[in-house]
Amino acid sequence: MFTWICPVCGAEVPPSEAECPRCAERKRAAAAPPAAPPGPVQTPAPPPAPTAPPSWETGASVPSPPPAWPAPPPPAAAPPQGQPVYVIGETARRRGTPAWLAALLTLVLIGGGLFLLYRYLSSNRAGAPAAQKTTPFEAPQQQASAHPFAKYVEVTGVRVLEGPDKKLRTRFVVVNHAPAELAGFRLRITLEAVNAAPSEAVIAVIDASPGAIPAYGVKDMEAPLVTHLRVYELPDWQFVRVRVEIIDAK
Repeated sequence: MFTWICPVCGAEVPPSEAECPRCAERKRAAAAPPAAPPGPVQTPAPPPAPTAPPSWETGASVPSPPPAWPAPPPPAAAPPQGQPVYVIGETARRRGTPAWLAALLTLVLIGGGLFLLYRYLSSNRAGAPAAQKTTPFEAPQQQASAHPFAKYVEVTGVRVLEGPDKKLRTRFVVVNHAPAELAGFRLRITLEAVNAAPSEAVIAVIDASPGAIPAYGVKDMEAPLVTHLRVYELPDWQFVRVRVEIIDAK
């Protein structure tokens, strides 16, 4: 049977009792007001000590021994080993977080937030040039040349395709922006990938002879394409940049 030990008097109390009966009796006795005597208090005379019957040998009376006081209650026995003991009024003390641990956690949180912010800003800075580099509709850049026809000639509409003989070819349009006919010159056309590194940007170099082009006219041309890339490695037309150079005039 489970019992709990009273923390005041140490008595065993059954679980059905919410309060120690012995302590409750003492509290009630202490709380009861003493009855006021109606008159002067007279101390009663102590009763005469009983005398023992006369001894048969001497004939004198022998006083009896004083009365014995009631024995104190025996100490509460310890509960048997293995039996749970419940003590009312005793609560476990909660341990607070040490100050050094709280400071360490705060520093870790602040450092992690600053690191994530730095990574986020670094990724944005690195992504901005990449977005500008891979712009698909970047205008073709014409290479500056000392030839007098250089500022009037433009090459555009470059397309890379595969011919019936399974060989690569390229089609392009040569535009004459001059108010007069241009003839007797050759072109060196360099095709570059827009989204490639500068050292790997060149796809192919094409030499073409457009012949005579009328004033403000255009001429469609086609030439074989010799490149180190495979067909599936060639970029699409919107990722191809053209550089034009007039190499000679006849």
